[in-house]
Amino acid sequence: MSDKDERPVILMTSSEIRRSHLMRILAREYGYDRKAFGEAAGKTKGLINNWINERRTVGNTAAREVEENLGLPYGYLDQPIHLDDTLHITRGTPPAKVARAVLDSVSLIERRCRDSHHNELADLLDEAIQKIRQSQNAQDTPAENLEKPDRS
Repeated sequence: MSDKDERPVILMTSSEIRRSHLMRILAREYGYDRKAFGEAAGKTKGLINNWINERRTVGNTAAREVEENLGLPYGYLDQPIHLDDTLHITRGTPPAKVARAVLDSVSLIERRCRDSHHNELADLLDEAIQKIRQSQNAQDTPAENLEKPDRS
């Protein structure tokens, strides 16, 4: 058996890869509690917010410090994101976490479409993102609130 991982990867910049890993750790390990995550990572909540909201990028030094503080292997935050790693949803996953995971994934795809000038597709994805957000704001299960797409 080959050691090479042949699962499809999502093409992302190093900044997007680091942000995606941080978002996944924040969600899974800290329940989106940015203050607790920042304390564990040795960074301020404000800096974590700036990274997550893309106002700042995670530099090499900061990435290595976060990895060390969280007990992650060296270079973990720079590992490629595999397509099947982006959504971790099981039957018992609470609806709010499902909505957040879907929102994160669709938002990433929407940005990549817009960056590559596929604006029509990006606009459709943006509409889906807005519906998911509306559903989250109403604190209902997203599937119950999202309209079925018009297939005509």
